Amino acid sequence: MTQNRLIVLGNGFDLACGLNSSYSNFFAYRFKKILKENKYEIPDPENDADIFFLTREFYKNNTRNLEKIATNPNLTSWNFWDILFLSQNASDSPLMADSNWCDIESTIKKVVTSVLFNNGEKAYDEEHINDYLVSPMDQLIKSLRLSPNKDQLDIFLLSELNKFEKVFSMYIKQEKDNKDYQARVNEVLKELLTPPFLLEASHQKKAMKHKNSVLSFNYSLDKSDEFINNVNIDKWINIHGYVGNSENQYAGTPIFGMDSGNIGEKDPRIIFTKTYRVANEIVNYVQPLPSVVESISFYGHSLSTADYSYFESLFDMYHIYSSNVSLYFYFGAFANSDDPIEDELNASMNNELRRQMTTNVYNLLSHYGKSLKENHGNNLFHRLLLENRIHIIARKGDRR
Repeated sequence: MTQNRLIVLGNGFDLACGLNSSYSNFFAYRFKKILKENKYEIPDPENDADIFFLTREFYKNNTRNLEKIATNPNLTSWNFWDILFLSQNASDSPLMADSNWCDIESTIKKVVTSVLFNNGEKAYDEEHINDYLVSPMDQLIKSLRLSPNKDQLDIFLLSELNKFEKVFSMYIKQEKDNKDYQARVNEVLKELLTPPFLLEASHQKKAMKHKNSVLSFNYSLDKSDEFINNVNIDKWINIHGYVGNSENQYAGTPIFGMDSGNIGEKDPRIIFTKTYRVANEIVNYVQPLPSVVESISFYGHSLSTADYSYFESLFDMYHIYSSNVSLYFYFGAFANSDDPIEDELNASMNNELRRQMTTNVYNLLSHYGKSLKENHGNNLFHRLLLENRIHIIARKGDRR
């Protein structure tokens, strides 16, 4: 009997394989280009900290002009979101190398919420908004709210987001043309397709009768990429778009957006939700998921609230409370070292990474449990533990 396995990939997978797809990687690339266009000399172009510092100075020295450019629908080589993130870099919490990738989408949520919809959030309460908009990013939001095209701000923000996504698409496509990354992709995929329990002798026969599907939140890969070889993958689903392979097959613009949770049908922010945007963009190369699976493996995900609706839809689809589906949550960890001091430090950091992942898994399942009837959610995590259907696994060597 053939069994199905589903692997859900996040950006941590690409990072572990050596792709420069982090929040800071992209913005260092983008900001460097903007600085060069404005004749700024960069002492060390490879030093991201230098680039972020110079960009901060650039924004502070050109704030009024940049605000005017940002609120003008006829932008040239830049777009509103470029300047918004420039302003964020100049704010009290500038972009740093350890920023979480999900911050880009939480920033989108903050902007569209403050511009389009006041939901009783104190910082963006209509009556006191001028008192709270004090950082460079907030001042830019204020300028946009006061622009003459108030009735078209949703269309403007979405149009500018499309431009921003195209820039990101070109960046990822450029970065994926890296032989070391391509080789590592094959290696990691093969390891993920052989979870620990299949290495046990009693499961070897079953291991030969599995079909594997990949659900990727990334934009970089598809099984049509010529360098993905000798990997048994039946379906590869890129839910948020795909930048294309060497022949530009299935190329499409990546989709950034908000989680659709707590956003009603009349909420003006709905057009910025991932679910709406995936439907509206008609990602026609997305294939249906297998109807039944025996295991779901998650790798490279921070399990942020921005993606809860996707995870919870999977849990609904595969009835994780009442079925026999096993869940595997992988996290990148530091490798063992021959140096005793370094090895002890790595072990300590790995323990903290495990604790963080366990907390994130617990929070995800607790949130999902609240949607279940008859209070089953209260014991969901405990039930999965007792039935040996939840596993949190370190992948040593994925962090350096």
